[in-house]
Amino acid sequence: MHRLKTSALVSTISHMINHWTLVTVLILMISVVFLVQLLLSDNLQGLVEKKDESGELMPNTYVCSLLDARKENVYSFISELQEYQDRIDEIIISAEVPLPKKAEISADSDSFYSISSLTLVSFFPKISDRRTFTCSRGNWSFEEMTPGLFFSDELFDLLILEYNVRPDLLADTFFSLSIEGMQWNCTGIGSISSLPPSLQRSFTAVDYRLFFSYSETCDQVSVVFSSPPSETTLLQLNQLAERMLPVKNSFSSVASHENVPIDLFAGIGQTVAVVFLLIINILSLFDYLLSLRTKEFQVYRLSGATIGTIRRYALLELTIVTTLSVLIGGLVSLLPIRPRIEGILFWDVSPLFFMGNAMVLLLITWLGFLFRMTIGKGRTRFSYVNGGKI
Repeated sequence: MHRLKTSALVSTISHMINHWTLVTVLILMISVVFLVQLLLSDNLQGLVEKKDESGELMPNTYVCSLLDARKENVYSFISELQEYQDRIDEIIISAEVPLPKKAEISADSDSFYSISSLTLVSFFPKISDRRTFTCSRGNWSFEEMTPGLFFSDELFDLLILEYNVRPDLLADTFFSLSIEGMQWNCTGIGSISSLPPSLQRSFTAVDYRLFFSYSETCDQVSVVFSSPPSETTLLQLNQLAERMLPVKNSFSSVASHENVPIDLFAGIGQTVAVVFLLIINILSLFDYLLSLRTKEFQVYRLSGATIGTIRRYALLELTIVTTLSVLIGGLVSLLPIRPRIEGILFWDVSPLFFMGNAMVLLLITWLGFLFRMTIGKGRTRFSYVNGGKI
């Protein structure tokens, strides 16, 4: 039996070499599925991080939409909130800053590109101690007045993906926006946790003392309480806002983080379903490859191999193909063109993220094979799995 197993391994490798064209096509197809799975899984990881980080701040965050509130109105409103300072953790002011079509992005290069708008964000009097702030590139601090802007990782990636900023700018710690003669200097890039949903992605943070130097108006005020406010406090807050601000929508709680687990489980189900369906269809090519080994498997049956043993030999070939596909996907994710193909930096997320997805792909591939061999079209395709007959 040991000799049979050794012979099967050698024969499997020889079969793959002899039909290298079909095997290569199969490997590339599964590699594409793996990249799709990585993309979908990255979105799921974002939901997990959102669930972990928003537990304390999100339920206590209340947002009010404004109609082009001016500096004096906003500062007067914030001053009136001083009587609630023992119950307020932080105040966030924000504005959607439209950019002209000819806005220029430069970073020691001769190329310029256009973007549509930026979401400007400031924290008063300082960012909450319960909020996680990460500066992945550059030099930025909310503890003191820092000149320039702090760009979110998502916005920086957007500039790279959508507006053809050269990938080698990833090595820089500074770039600038030239807007109608005004220079916007970016001195930090990173992330801030648990922001209201409308601010979570492509935000640009600035010291609150410089907010109205970049925007003439404020579109939104968010009040983060240290504990859940009473109905009386919310009523007083809305009455104050109606009296002092051009309110579009009164203060209301942001979407509860309790919905995140539902979204997470739904996302996991969708990811598994998409990958499984893709694999099921791709395995039709693998079925053809196995059909070329029918006589070989008949010899194994005559030598005493069971149907289960034959299936394990087929799984061995599929495992080798899937492993090579994962390696190809890993190499693609390391290429300089990977932001164009994938949109995220997989290896920058976590090696465990990559390895976990590799194991999941292998498991789904095995399940897809067993499905085809027991329920699907592959059940009667080959004589070696047709009820044990030869």
